[in-house]
Amino acid sequence: MQISETHYLKEELDKLIKSDIFIFEFIESSSLDGIWYWDLENPENQWMSERFWKILGFDPKDKEHKSIEWQKLVHEEDLKLALDNFHKHLEDSSYPYDQILRYKHANGSVVWIRCRGLAIRDENGKPIRMIGAHNDMTMVMDSLKKLESYNGLDKLNQDLTQKYKQEQTQRIEVQKINRTIERHINLIDKFIISATLDLDGVIASVSNAFCKVSGYTKKELLGKSYSKFLYPDIQDEFIKKIKNLEDNEILEEECKSLKKDGTTYWIFSTISALKNDENERVGYSIFSIDITDKNIIKQNNLELKTVKETLDNAAKIAKLGTWEWDIKKDIIKFSKIANDIFGIQTGQFVDFETLKKLVVKDDKRRYRRIFNRAVKKKLSFNFEYRIYKNDEIRKLWVIGNPIVENNQVVRITGIVQDVTELKQVEEELEEAQKIARVGHYNYNANKDIFTNSYIIDEIFGFDNNKEKSLRVWQLLIHQEDRKRVTKYFKDIVALKDKFDIEYRVVNRKTQAIKWVHMLGELSFDRNGKISSYFGTIQDITKRKELESDLQQAHNVFEHTHDGILVTDEDGNILNVNKSYEKITGYKLEEVIGLNPSILKSGVHDDEFYKELWEEVKTNGYWSGEIHNKRKDGKIYQELLTINAIYNENGHICNYIGLFSDITKQRKQDKLILQQSRTAAIGEMLENIAHQWRQPLSIISTSSSGLKLLLEMDINNEIPKEKVLNVLDDINKYTQYLSDTIEDFRSFFKGDMTQIKVFNVRDTLEKLLNLTKDSFSHSFITFIQDSNKEDLFVENNENILTQALINIYNNAKDALVENVDENRKRLFFLSSHRRGDLLHLHFRDNAGGIKREVLNQIFDPYFTTKHESIGTGLGLYMTYQIITKQLKGSIEVHNVTYEYKGEIHKGAEFTIKLPLSK
Repeated sequence: MQISETHYLKEELDKLIKSDIFIFEFIESSSLDGIWYWDLENPENQWMSERFWKILGFDPKDKEHKSIEWQKLVHEEDLKLALDNFHKHLEDSSYPYDQILRYKHANGSVVWIRCRGLAIRDENGKPIRMIGAHNDMTMVMDSLKKLESYNGLDKLNQDLTQKYKQEQTQRIEVQKINRTIERHINLIDKFIISATLDLDGVIASVSNAFCKVSGYTKKELLGKSYSKFLYPDIQDEFIKKIKNLEDNEILEEECKSLKKDGTTYWIFSTISALKNDENERVGYSIFSIDITDKNIIKQNNLELKTVKETLDNAAKIAKLGTWEWDIKKDIIKFSKIANDIFGIQTGQFVDFETLKKLVVKDDKRRYRRIFNRAVKKKLSFNFEYRIYKNDEIRKLWVIGNPIVENNQVVRITGIVQDVTELKQVEEELEEAQKIARVGHYNYNANKDIFTNSYIIDEIFGFDNNKEKSLRVWQLLIHQEDRKRVTKYFKDIVALKDKFDIEYRVVNRKTQAIKWVHMLGELSFDRNGKISSYFGTIQDITKRKELESDLQQAHNVFEHTHDGILVTDEDGNILNVNKSYEKITGYKLEEVIGLNPSILKSGVHDDEFYKELWEEVKTNGYWSGEIHNKRKDGKIYQELLTINAIYNENGHICNYIGLFSDITKQRKQDKLILQQSRTAAIGEMLENIAHQWRQPLSIISTSSSGLKLLLEMDINNEIPKEKVLNVLDDINKYTQYLSDTIEDFRSFFKGDMTQIKVFNVRDTLEKLLNLTKDSFSHSFITFIQDSNKEDLFVENNENILTQALINIYNNAKDALVENVDENRKRLFFLSSHRRGDLLHLHFRDNAGGIKREVLNQIFDPYFTTKHESIGTGLGLYMTYQIITKQLKGSIEVHNVTYEYKGEIHKGAEFTIKLPLSK
């Protein structure tokens, strides 16, 4: 049978020998021929060393570690003796387990072995293990027999017992001494802060007390420089001092040291050099005592003195007064500052009711309730209230603490502060934060809790009654910004830098998207981990919207087809856009600081520019057409608007010019105008044809009749008067034709640019003469109001005539097309003054304009007539003439109205023109 070389009792014994010096001494003094270790809790198990079995001639591998293995080899009488001694030893530790036993050798011979043992007991004195040793006594017993000194085994065992008792007595004395020494060593290790260093100041050994006070384990301390665990300011100085230490010198030093958790402690150290047997210095010994409490008390006393002085000064600065209310006597005593706060003379005592009279009426009930509750329930308090002082209301903050004796409140002491100005500042600060939408926050990384001001609750939609974690904050970051913000903070943490970032959040309650600007600083612990961060968060949504608007404005500025220039208040160019560069040929860098007059063409005189700038300064803007010159010298026509920009004081700070190149447009307008005039001339020629038909017929008839009469009057009998009457008629109608030609010539060849004051009533009369026969031929009744008021306009009369002819002709065509000859065809004209404006109304009964084309009626080349009779330019030119050249307005609406008891529907054109001043 093969027996494992390892056994739990063997392993346990090894540890015991290493940890207990007395066990080792026992084995060292007793063992020559093997040892054994017995499990008394499981007595069948007993470990025996190999040496024992070899003495008895057995192979240890064939033997189990069982007590029965050796017991079955012992002489029966000797086994009885051994077991008897075993039980006595267990009952009384002073009784020796020591005897010589006869064992049967493997070859059958007798082997004499001395067997000694020592019981090991637990903390309650109960034997749990037993350790023992063997000595081979065979040769000794043989010698005794030969010398005839052997008196029998009983006598020998008695002698052994006697000797054991003597040795045991000595051993107990030695153990007592050793235990005393060990106890002292343990006390030193436990309570004395000690360490040994090598010559370089590296820790070679430390006491448990050192570990306890510093918070480090021995593993963390050993092999490290001792100075590393001192306060940084004294590390280098400490190493210098111990290296300069003389051989017999003892250094006493107060050292400020650092614990593992980063806190400081103070020790008083005695340091001396260590030497070997050759008297060579090999290191240093340090014995220390913890004087932290002593230093703390000393420091606290200094701090208390400083705090008292600081509090006294603070009380003066903060105007903190003290008070005491003796409830039994109902007397309230005040400090000088408290007297000043309440407006009470120094040294004057008042009762509770007198003081309450100073309290503002709305606060009295709460004031009395708080004091009554403090007296009845022995509760401390602090609250704000208002008092009257010198005809003004002051806000006070009061703290009170009840003093209890025999379970009753006998006094209340406290402090009072006038916080009127402070509250005003707080309210102003809160209002400022509210206006600026700025809130402050603090994040505790260890507890994962955000605390913040109410502004941040509003921005994020937080419930201020619930705790906020980092996760809650992260989830409210806009999804599109979350990845960017997370990466930013990782980089900031790595750099340990301040942070400054803008991002979007989604309000938890309203789901509204807000832009925020977050500023803050990180705080780290000694291990480099984030402990907290704090800062401000501002709602910048409006700013972002403004930036977006500004960006849009910039995009418009850069990409619009219109030229834009910006000047200062003196007209010096500050900026121009790309369209300006394209239209004028000048680059931005060429015109910065110059005056826009570099574009002057010479077409306009100085008076033109003088009037232009006077209008800008008077009205804040000017708009009109102007001729300017490009960089290459070419003249171009532009539509220009100049706006004055005012600062908060109402003074002009900038001018902005917006212009477009209308050279091509004006050429096209000229062509369209010519086409329109040609069309108008055709219309007028048709009107003239109608007007001339009757006069020409009368002239022809009269002249033919007169000729016939004269030819038949052979005797000259026709009265001269009759001939003259016929000639007068011919002359009258000839003059009428001449006037008509003159009106037509005036329209056709008239100056279209001449500006003069004219009476619109006369213009309308001329227009009627040009169109009445055409209207009459088309069976159209012309109705004009009876207003004979003179209405003067300063502009070009021919331009107005052309514009109105288009309206007349448009109405005539609509009436002919849409109203049967059997029905009345009506055309109304009315004119009147309204303020500084002339109002002209033209109305027909042709059924109105279709709704779907009403907004297109003034578009160029738009017509509802057949292409053979309509060009689509008439009303377009009328609109251009009225709005741009005459500076007026024109509108058209479908109207329903009553005339002579009948309901009619048609279109009504309304023209408004500025009257001459």
